[in-house]
Amino acid sequence: GQSQIEIFPENDHEFFTKVVDARVTFNVDADGRAASLVLHQNGRDVTAQRLDDVEANSIAQQLASLNERVRSQTPGPGSEAALRNLVAGLAAGKPDYANMSASLAMATQQQLDRIQGVLAALGAIKSVTFSGVAPNGADIYQVAFENGSHEWRILLAPDGKIQGAQFR
Repeated sequence: GQSQIEIFPENDHEFFTKVVDARVTFNVDADGRAASLVLHQNGRDVTAQRLDDVEANSIAQQLASLNERVRSQTPGPGSEAALRNLVAGLAAGKPDYANMSASLAMATQQQLDRIQGVLAALGAIKSVTFSGVAPNGADIYQVAFENGSHEWRILLAPDGKIQGAQFR
């Protein structure tokens, strides 16, 4: 989700940027082909392994699909149903953690009492209206309840699990 920045060569395998204090080192195999890279930034070293062609093509197809959904502002398949199930589970205090990413499940567990309180005050769902697709691919819905409304964003992973969700 960050904007592109220009990098400059320090030598054959190391690059730097002038915009932020960061360096990138490419680790090469015996054939001289990049096998991984390491991003050196903020005192941390983050390694990224090279993808094989099959995985890279799969990701490219997913990105093309995402870009088309963002361009056309078309909801992802199953996102409204997933949102309705999520809200119902949260309101009941029994969210379907198995249908969430690990990080979303952990955050939900930590905040469930507060979320449940907010939803109890709002009452039952009256309507769910799709309003767009965020640049990251999250579907945006306006959810009207008996006692108010909130904007909800839901991001589904390719396997249909909820990767991210938020309301405001």
